[in-house]
Amino acid sequence: MNVFIEGDNRATTSSGEAGNNTGCYFPTKIYNAEIVENAQGRRKLVKVTSSCETEGRPYEYSLVYATDQFELNPKTGELFAILPLDRERRSYNFLYIEVSPGADKISAERRVIRENPVIEKAKAKLNSTQTLVVVRVLDENDNAPAFLHGTDDDDA
Repeated sequence: MNVFIEGDNRATTSSGEAGNNTGCYFPTKIYNAEIVENAQGRRKLVKVTSSCETEGRPYEYSLVYATDQFELNPKTGELFAILPLDRERRSYNFLYIEVSPGADKISAERRVIRENPVIEKAKAKLNSTQTLVVVRVLDENDNAPAFLHGTDDDDA
């Protein structure tokens, strides 16, 4: 399985930990979303929620690695796919989202997801101010199957 992370690496530091009254953190470490490949237009995938949002404290969300396929609303935590995604190119997208205390106060359907060792390993590397959104691109069956080698009957 190939895992790709898009965008420029942005160095971040954090001193906020769970239980710290001044820091924000994500109670949910993994969010899962699905989208059918080649979907046109801006499509909402998921909304992340931090402790600061729940408690009514100022916060701001940001993507750790910038990408032009996805857009994150820094105030609401809503994540959108803004370009069509191709399952044959990439079946999973891993998006790291960070929360930090902000200056402005901002006042899915549930599924059982199979455990994935790649996701569990990525989850273990998150700090308390980060969460991981796993976007699974669903196949639209837009590429017809092709056989590379014919059978012996084809030679006759």
